[in-house]
Amino acid sequence: MAALADTSDLESRLGRPLTPAESARAQALLDDASALVRAYTGQDFTRVDNDTVLLRAQQGEIRLPQRPVIDVTAVVAVGAGGAPDVPVVGWQWDGLDIIRVATESPIINLPELYEEDVESYPGTYRVTYSHGDATVPPEVVAVVARMALRTLTAPTMAGGVTG
Repeated sequence: MAALADTSDLESRLGRPLTPAESARAQALLDDASALVRAYTGQDFTRVDNDTVLLRAQQGEIRLPQRPVIDVTAVVAVGAGGAPDVPVVGWQWDGLDIIRVATESPIINLPELYEEDVESYPGTYRVTYSHGDATVPPEVVAVVARMALRTLTAPTMAGGVTG
């Protein structure tokens, strides 16, 4: 995954071009800082179209993990024990990050299913949706750049030692 900031972000915060020694380390430090920010926040911060994820509903609600959500295109109930996957009809997206499905059963209008077949759908869903920003938010760029600069401008080559 691409870094959430680049060397020009470092240079603009430093107020000068990077030295050759700093340039040699800058990209690795930006990659490390980006990975840490993504792990801490649980967000990608980049645009992804038609991402497919497997999620569990809680009391008839599916919370989408990546934000901002741009569009939801499909919700499919995942069958267990050999039951087929079934597209869900009647789901509702709140326009933010929650999809509402029927609480008792994800299947609507399927008369061939009987009461015992309902247990074949334990509330796991495959959701296809688009999410993320077209550009990385400026506050995220600032955090990543500052993280990299703390190590890059330290008086020693030992990572993280600043004083």
